[in-house]
Amino acid sequence: MTTVDTIIKTFETDLIKYINTANGYNTDPLIKYGVFSQSEAPSLPMIGFADDGIILENALGGMGLGWVTMLVYGYANWGGIETNNSIRDLALDTMYFIHKDYTYTDDTIFTSKLEILPGNDSRPVSVFSVEIKVKFHYTFTTINK
Repeated sequence: MTTVDTIIKTFETDLIKYINTANGYNTDPLIKYGVFSQSEAPSLPMIGFADDGIILENALGGMGLGWVTMLVYGYANWGGIETNNSIRDLALDTMYFIHKDYTYTDDTIFTSKLEILPGNDSRPVSVFSVEIKVKFHYTFTTINK
């Protein structure tokens, strides 16, 4: 398994382990790797994520710094303006997790603002999205290991 695979698998494992009401979070979401449209979401609320590229930089003497970019998004039911907090709870749970409970918290930066798009009567699902980058170190002899 490559370092990148480990970062992605750890993100999924940590999301499943930490984000639930038993751990003090506000939601008990389904966690899915990959990009799903609202209509493809197996159940709600849902947090999805997918890797969106790798950047390799600072190659000095065979060593370097890399970044895995990940899109993190979520879906929740929209029950009207008075109950729109379900998507906010899901988004804030996700942000808190990334800041506090994710194994690679100290190596993670946000590269976009948190976007929240509320649903409406004709589209009763709300969505949030944010992009993060996770730093890793590598050598040219171990980059694919």
